[in-house]
Order: sequence, then C-alpha cells, then structure tokens
Amino acid sequence: MLSYQMKKIGFVAILLLFISQITFAQTEKLSPEQVQQLTEEVSKARAELKAKGLSEEEVKERMRIRGIDLDNIDPTKTDPAQVRTAYQQVIAELEREQASEAQAEAAIENAEVSAESQEAQELEVVIEESELDVDDIEERVDEGQTLGEAVAEELVEETELENAPAVIYGHQIFRDGIVAGSTRSYDVKPPDNYRMGVGDQVAISIFGVGVGTSKSIIESDGFIRPQGVRPIYLKGMTLNRARKIVMGIFRERYRFNDDQIEISLDVARVVNVGIVGEVLQPTNYTIPATNNAVNALSIAGGPTDIGSVRKIELIKANGERLMLDLYKYLLNPVIGNNFFLEQDDYILVPVAEKVVQIRGAIRRPFRYELLQDENLMQLIEYAAGLTSNAYTSNVQIIRTENEVEKIIDVNLKELLAKGADFPLMDADVIEIRTVAEPIRNYVEIAGDGAVTYPGRYELVEGMKISDLINKAVLNEEAKTDVAFLQRRQKDGTLDYEQINLDAILADPTSNENITLQSEDLIRLSLKSAYIDRGTISIDGPVRGGNIEFEFDFNDRMTVSDAITMAGGLRPEASNYGILIRSNPENLEEKSSRAINIQSILANPNSAADIELRPFDRIQIFSNTTFTDEYTVSVQGEVREPGQYNFTENLELRALLRLAGGFKIEAATNKVEIFRIQFNGNEATQTVVAELEVDRNLDIVDGDLGFTIEPFDIVVVRRIPDFEDIQTVEINGEVRFPGTHALVDDNERLISIIERAGGLTEEAFVEGLTLFRAEENIGYVVFDFKNALANKNSRDNIILKPGDVIVVPEQEDLVAITGATKAPELLPDRYIADGTIDVVYNEGKRAMFYINKYAGGVSENGKKNKITVEQPNGKLDRTIDFGLFKIYPKVEKGALITVGVKPPKEIEAQEQPIEREPVDWGEIVSNALAQVSAVLTVVLLIERTNN
Repeated sequence: MLSYQMKKIGFVAILLLFISQITFAQTEKLSPEQVQQLTEEVSKARAELKAKGLSEEEVKERMRIRGIDLDNIDPTKTDPAQVRTAYQQVIAELEREQASEAQAEAAIENAEVSAESQEAQELEVVIEESELDVDDIEERVDEGQTLGEAVAEELVEETELENAPAVIYGHQIFRDGIVAGSTRSYDVKPPDNYRMGVGDQVAISIFGVGVGTSKSIIESDGFIRPQGVRPIYLKGMTLNRARKIVMGIFRERYRFNDDQIEISLDVARVVNVGIVGEVLQPTNYTIPATNNAVNALSIAGGPTDIGSVRKIELIKANGERLMLDLYKYLLNPVIGNNFFLEQDDYILVPVAEKVVQIRGAIRRPFRYELLQDENLMQLIEYAAGLTSNAYTSNVQIIRTENEVEKIIDVNLKELLAKGADFPLMDADVIEIRTVAEPIRNYVEIAGDGAVTYPGRYELVEGMKISDLINKAVLNEEAKTDVAFLQRRQKDGTLDYEQINLDAILADPTSNENITLQSEDLIRLSLKSAYIDRGTISIDGPVRGGNIEFEFDFNDRMTVSDAITMAGGLRPEASNYGILIRSNPENLEEKSSRAINIQSILANPNSAADIELRPFDRIQIFSNTTFTDEYTVSVQGEVREPGQYNFTENLELRALLRLAGGFKIEAATNKVEIFRIQFNGNEATQTVVAELEVDRNLDIVDGDLGFTIEPFDIVVVRRIPDFEDIQTVEINGEVRFPGTHALVDDNERLISIIERAGGLTEEAFVEGLTLFRAEENIGYVVFDFKNALANKNSRDNIILKPGDVIVVPEQEDLVAITGATKAPELLPDRYIADGTIDVVYNEGKRAMFYINKYAGGVSENGKKNKITVEQPNGKLDRTIDFGLFKIYPKVEKGALITVGVKPPKEIEAQEQPIEREPVDWGEIVSNALAQVSAVLTVVLLIERTNN
C-alpha cells in the first residue's frame, strides 16, 4: 500500500502531469533519489506542454473555476474521474478558442494590410499639421512601436507639455510644488495652534534631575497616560496649550527648568478627507491631521485648469462650511492654520466663475479669478501694480458680449484720480500699453575719468557746453585742449565736431561755447591717454615680494632704484641676477644679460647699474637655489615617525625628540641607524649602526658621540611579544554586560559568556550576533545553540580583539517585507518602511506567513526568490525543484523577504502569448506515455520502501 504522501504525489503527477505543486511537507518522507526521479518526470511533462504552446497558469485557472484547486488537491477526498472530466473540458475549450483566435487574427491581418497605406498618409498629415518632432517618432518606431502608436504618444506628450503651466494665478503653488502635503504621520512639524485629537502620539522628554522620555497616545477618552504622573486630558486642545498643561502636571513629580523639557507631537493621527470638484485627482484621502486644507489640495494635485482658487470650501463633518481664498493665503500663509482637517471633512473646489486676463505694462501679467464684487482696481492690485512706463490715459478692455467681441477704451488715469473703478466681466482681457515716446530732453557727457559725474542731464533752453561741463565737474586729469561734440542729425546720422574746452572755459561768451541740442554728447579723454606707458617688474627674494609698477617711456630708473622700490633684498638673496629685456615694438622678442647684484648695490649709478627701459624684468636668485636640502627619517616605535630636515651637527637625542620620543613598547636597546656612504664617483654602500638608548634619549652603549648625517634612517624596534590588552564587548542579556579582556590568544565565545556571568532568563539564544571589525569582516553567521551544546564545535568561535557580541531579549515576532500584497490590503499604520511585523507560529515556513499575514505574493513577486534571514544572520533560500518549491523554515525574530521578478520577466508577462496550432492527438499520446513513466517511478519507490 502506498503511503499517503506517495499517493498524493503519484495521483497529481498522473492526472495533471505538469500543473501540480507539491509542498515541502509532502516530500519530507521521500528519499532524495525518489524526489529526484519524480522531479525529472514532471519536468519532462512541463517541457512538452510548453512546446505545444499551452499555459500552465491558464489551465490551473480554468480548473479552479470548475471547483478544483490543483495547488491544494487532497487525493483522499478527490474523485479522479471528476478531475479527468474537468481536465478534458478545459482542453476542449482551449482548442476552440485557439481556432477562433486564428481566424480573427487572419481577418485582422488582411484588413490591416489593405488599410496600411491610407493610415500612413493620414499620419503624415497629422505629423505635418501638429509640427511633431519627426526624430522622436522615428526613435519610437525603432524601439518597436507602430507608426500610429508613436504619433499618438508624441501627441500626448506635446499636450501634457502645453497644459503643464498654471492657467489661473494661484494654480502655480500646486503645479510648481511651492506647497506640499505629507502622507506620513511623522513628516510634518505642526504649528502651535494645531488641535490635538484621538490617535495623536505625544513625546515628552525631560533633561533635568529626572531624565527620561515618554511617548503616549491620546486615547478614545481624550487622555494620555504617561508613567509616573496622573492622566492628562488633551483632546481638542491646541498644541501650545497642551505643552503648558503637560509641563504643569510633570512639575508635580519632576524638577526641571523650562528649557529642560521638550513636548512635541511625535506621530500625528490620520484622518479620512474627501477632496472633490475641480481637482486633478478627486478621491478620498487618508492623511495625517497635521495637513491643512492647502496641503491636502497639493496631495490631490491642486485645482484643474478651470478650478476656483477664491471660493474653495472646507465642509466640516459637523456641517460647518469655511471659505478658503488662496489669494489671501498667498499674502499671509499663516491663515492656512485656520483650515486644519478632521475626520470625514470634505474639500470642494468649484468652477471659477469670473476669470479675467491682464497683460502689457503690469508687474505680473496673468489670468486672475475675481469675486463678483471685485473689478479693475482690485485686479491691478492682485497683479502687483502698473509698471513705471504704463500708458494710463487709454486702457483697452476686450470683451465678448451677446456673441460679439468689442473693445472698450477706459481712461485709467481719470479713474485713479477720482478713486473710481470700472466693472469687469468674466473672460475680459485688459490690455495696458506702454509709453511709446522715448526720452529726448537730455544731453550727455562721457569721459573715462575725465569728469566726476558723467551721464545724462536735463536739456534746458539756452544750455551751452560750459553749463554741462560745470554740472559734470571737470577733473584735473582731463585733456581740455581736445574734445568732441557728437550730434545726431534729423536723418539719424551722427556728426562729430572737435571743440577746444580751454577756450570755452577761458571765455564762456566766445563762439566756441556752442548751444546744445537734444541728445548731444560731449566726449572727453584723460591726458594720460596720450602718454606711452610700460611696466617694470622684479622677482625674487626682495622684501616687497614679486612686484610690477608702471614706468613711462620718458622716466629714468636703474637696477638699484628698482631694488630699493621693492623694499631691498632679503637675507637669502644671492649676488646673481638676470635682466630680461623686451622689445617695446614686439614684446615677444626678448634678450637677457647677467647682472652682479652685490657690485650694483655697492656702486649705484656705475656702469654696472644698468638704466632700465619699459617692460624690463629683473630676476634675482636666492642662495637656496644653489644649495641642496637633506632629510633624515625616523621609523618604528616613536610617537611622530616621518621625515625631518637635516641640520649640521644634528644629534640622535635631538632627532628622537623631534619624533616625539619613544613609545612605551619601544625596544630602546636596539636602535638601528641605516647610513649611505659616498665614495667619490664610485658606487655607494649602505652600513648599519646599532645603539642602546635609555628613556632619557641618551646613548648608553655604542658610539657616545654619534651624530646624524644626511639621508640617515633611524629605526626603533618593538619589544618582542609586546601586546596591549585585547578586549571584546558583550551587550544585552548576560549578567555582566560590557567590556571583557581576552585572557588567551584562542579564547572562545562560550568562555567569554561564562565569564560575563552567563545568559539571563530573557536571553534570545537564536538571535545572538557577533560583529567583527577586524579586516572589515562584519557580522559572522554561526549556530550559537550548537556552540552551547558542544564547546568543541566549530560554532564556538575563537574571538578576535574588537569583536562585539549582542545577546537580544526574547523575540516572538516575525517580519515580512518585499513584493507582497500587504501594501494593497493593510492600512499604512501597519506597514513601516515596507515591512510588517506578525506573531511567530511555531513550525511554520515562509509561505505560511506570506499567505496568512501579507495577502500572498504580489504580481511582480517571485516565489523562488523568497528568503529568510534568521535572527543570527543566517540567510535561508527557497529551493526550487521546478514542480514544487521548498520554502525556508522561520525562527523567532526572522525576516522574510519576497524578491521581485527581473524587469524582462515582468515585461514578458504583459505581452500576449502567441500560440502555435496544437496537435491534440500527439498531446494525448504523450500524456499516456508520461502516465506510464510516472507509474513506473511510483512502483519502484514503493518497492524500495518495502
């Protein structure tokens, strides 16, 4: 007689061939060889099915509709004849559907071929008229889209781009992300006038004599109940008032100053709010109560293009109606705090009734929504006022009335003077033009530093050149014998006339003092503009640093003068220098000559003290340029190892002091000096000296007069077998947690735990972790329970310095994350960062938890990618045998993760399955062959067991 497990496996394999799934529990009593044989038979059957173009999942679904769940079949309660009949019906249905689909596809293909040329012509017209990007369309076609799909998608994107900007002033705060709402209860810091409600979590932290943090949720009766104090009623109070009440009650028990207590809203309650009307995403939203109505609107995308921004209604659950005007909110965002949300509130956005447009000489041209009693003056105020060049004598209003469009001229200048207004209607367009006439009543003076106040001046009747000069204030550096008057002729051309300012200023009544005309421009120059100038530069060790100064062609200066101007020489200056001379007519053409600095400074104005020319450059060398700098190094057990500059008569004691002296582990009886010996032009040799030095850095054995030479390397060795105290840290549920020393080079885990007093009763043995910082190893996975049972096992790990051991408290929860259906089925409050925590069920495997608590695997989840991270860090994976899967066991404190399908696999699922014609006769023949093969396997297994 076959066992129950073998009956079930054989029954499913024979009747259903490829479409059954066997759980791990059903294979535990089979040998590995038996499981392997059965797996191979089922794999062959599944391959045959795939070759015929049939879908396993589709067959399963059709059977499920008929009341037969192939994934959970029980051979002791299922009639094989009923299963066979249902299976034959499913096959017949698939055959009929395939034939119908083939006929329909042929008809569609014929119709598409005949319409292809006409469709292409029509699409070409659409592309041309819509001015679509042809390159983008061609790229979409290359990626696999049809021409029609590519054109349609390009049209959609173009439309989205055109509709993206705000249509009515006020929409932009939602379209541009200026305001935003929060969907997470801990994201928003509420204002002081936020009203507390049932579900809000209050955090209370005290930093005074009594130190501690308490978190309490406002319960249904309106109270919070922190430990150590009496219950506190907070429901309906503002956050600011709640802080004062909580502070007063906590003072009854604790001592602290006002700045030593912090009372805040840690997690806000969530409320269900309906957002309806003209919003981009109308629906019901579950959001934190810290959002006001404006924040909530942003979550819904804000008003549509025709949605009102002036008459938004907040309808409270108790029937109260509040009107929200976003224009007032933009002027004072604080009023948003008057529109906090409560459970079952509604936000209604109606259609904007009176929308007008203003453009032209206005600071913020746009379309604005006006209330019925608001008109032109209020519109100008919303638009931030007129620009300075606005033409107010005639403002035009374009209005459509009685199906006729007309223009209305309005004298805005008179309205402003009288304090009057002009009524506006919906869809009015207000056009404010700018002043067209340019400024002409001016004259101008320009001078590049020749005048103190250059620029434009008012032209008054009879104004002359001297009048303009007096206003602009002539500078002493101005060249007055030559200036020019620029005058614009009637035909627009410019005329230049040379003027003599010296004559004009000497006699303002002379004919030289011309009467100015509109837009005249007087151009002046500096005297220096007519002087040729060069530079002299000096580089090197001079006190003034590398400097450059102006030098006229008519000036006289020598090398000694230039050195004096540069502050003189620094001590390290050498006697050598170079004078580099450039040709003034071609600065790229240079020559140089050596100069003796000592001789020049000793005999200024001598023949050696060369007279300089413009663009000369003096380069003085430093003595350090001609000397080598040597270094020595100290290595080993000193406090500051490294390289140091060599100085004459450098003693070992001084060098060791530069290196910070010996470390405690230094072997002072073995200080080695490596030295390189130079033998003229012959090969160098390396020699080694060994000295004994005491802790005062004095030589006590060796060459007592030893001195350091260039390139020496001093090495201080470490005392043999010197070793610091090595420690590990053990935290959590042991009797004496903290830092413990390693008393043996190979001390093991159990030894340290015993020296820490052993485990407490609350210790969670399965969750013990060991973190190793050495070589960045990280967490080490091992079986601590095995180490406890057998101290000689490999799991009783040899500890290393710096190891951190953590023994957690007892854990009775299991976490589930990844591609499950939990986010679709559970409220947000049960899911933290995509993870849910559930109770531990002894003996259950991963799929049990996923199905019972997380709603099963999501569409993009992959069952063979289910893993379990045990509390000790061990990662168990799902074993996939093709026909069935073995899901990992789950221990207390474990994390179950459901992996996702690769992108290509998800895309393949979304594509329709192309089926080939099915040879049903061949399928039946193969099925019978598979039945025979599987029966043979089953009988062999049964005989083996017997």
